[in-house]
Amino acid sequence: MGKLRKPFVILFILALLLPVAAGAQDQPTTLRVGTTYIMDTINPANGFYGYNIRPLWQDTLVEWAGGQNFEPGLAENWSVSDDGLVWQFKIREGVTYSDGAPLTANEVAWSLNWVIDNEIPSMISYLSNIETVEALDPTTLQMTLGAPVPDMISAKLLFVWIVAPQVWENISGDDITTYSEYDAVLGSGPYMLTDFQEGEYMIMDANPNYWGGKPPVDRIIYQEYANDDAMIQALLAGEI
Repeated sequence: MGKLRKPFVILFILALLLPVAAGAQDQPTTLRVGTTYIMDTINPANGFYGYNIRPLWQDTLVEWAGGQNFEPGLAENWSVSDDGLVWQFKIREGVTYSDGAPLTANEVAWSLNWVIDNEIPSMISYLSNIETVEALDPTTLQMTLGAPVPDMISAKLLFVWIVAPQVWENISGDDITTYSEYDAVLGSGPYMLTDFQEGEYMIMDANPNYWGGKPPVDRIIYQEYANDDAMIQALLAGEI
């Protein structure tokens, strides 16, 4: 099993509290989470509030590791030229989307160019000043900038999700921001969206193809409540 990664370290800690008998590791586990608001939309093109949940579905090149520290995500390592204009990223080998399709530097380049070419509202501001993005080979991604971007890792790529070309390549224009099928969140993260009723609940199941190891729980259910009091009552009743 690979090391447990953010964003589900907290989920792992909560999972330790589940009443699962010792030795029953093969028994499916479900984590129920109460909230007063799940997210505004599952569409990554305009879903701003979803930044607290989206990492469960879709990866970024780098991840926040606390404080001023960052760690590899889809990119194992990276380097920048002395003039700050050329960035290269080593993309992990063997990564797939949750549907089993390969995710290489080619898909990463496609995803970033998709954001730039379509001026995707939720992410375009993080990719300003990028002139070209290309895959030099299946594991090498190169970005060429018009001017240095010192916070490329800490404040830019940290918030750009890698989406699936097989979902988005045939969607264009206004349809990009209105698309609401479940595969809008298809990615390489630890979980897959399996059911979502806006204003009610969201269900996601573990991604069997996840590159980072087996997720800590098999299913996560987010249950939305009208207010904090209703959520507390559900907690006291053992429903979440």
